[in-house]
Amino acid sequence: MKKSKFLIPVLALGLLAGCAPETTCSSCSTTTDGIEPVTFAQQCEEAGIEFTWVDPNAAIAEAETKPAEGEEDCVEAAGTLETSYTAEAGGSYYTYEYMVKRSGLKYAEYYWAPLADWTPGRGETEDDKPTGAKTIAEAAELDNAEYVTALFPNDGAEYYVATYSNSIATKVFIATGLDGVTHTAVYNTAASYDAETNVATWMPGITSIEGIGNAILESGKCDVIMYEYNPTSNDKVGPGARNFGARMECELNVEASSLMLSTGDTITGTAIGNIGDTLPENAYYYHPALEVVKMYSLG
Repeated sequence: MKKSKFLIPVLALGLLAGCAPETTCSSCSTTTDGIEPVTFAQQCEEAGIEFTWVDPNAAIAEAETKPAEGEEDCVEAAGTLETSYTAEAGGSYYTYEYMVKRSGLKYAEYYWAPLADWTPGRGETEDDKPTGAKTIAEAAELDNAEYVTALFPNDGAEYYVATYSNSIATKVFIATGLDGVTHTAVYNTAASYDAETNVATWMPGITSIEGIGNAILESGKCDVIMYEYNPTSNDKVGPGARNFGARMECELNVEASSLMLSTGDTITGTAIGNIGDTLPENAYYYHPALEVVKMYSLG
């Protein structure tokens, strides 16, 4: 009796950990053999419905690899622009191109949401209402259902596939105006990369015109800190580590910048102003072109 009492909780823990006997897993599609399903893919399999789960964040995992041999020591020059670190610096990006690639990566989550709770988002109308499902079979046919991990509620109510996404990195922009006041702002934007010139450019959409917007135009400079934090990792350096990123010094390219006025008109180049000037009083939405001139290790 003592032995059986001991085995019961051990087997229960095995079930919770997904390590139960006669259970196999490949890309989260599991043959359950009587075991309660814990994913939508398993739920479909149990119901005899053909379904293949797709990882919506596969691109993040693919990007968490070091560049090929020979690309790590990347003291590369393009005119006056050059990187100022090597791979040995620690938890930092290796090239401008690699930094730009990670700047555009987002973690995406797909989940079941009650159709009764749906409301139009920005730019949407009632005509954009998504298709819902009441059964597992119907749910498996919905757009983006292949990205859902959670069990379908299957309670008779109608559900649709909802989603949200967040950048894997925080981008902090820092600029000091001619008055000596330093302004900071966070923008969820991605950088761009020109392979021919090896130039990486940030172009945030700034509405805080009187603050960091003016500071950038007045000084012609801006620092950007791009920082990834992974609380699940025990690695200290490299892609997927607890801390990963870089600090970048940027210079303003006035000619490539643009500005929307409160009148709705858009002006570009020196029509916005020259370095040392302040933005026009009717400035509304500023897109400064900030070219990376140096990139440093976070470590």
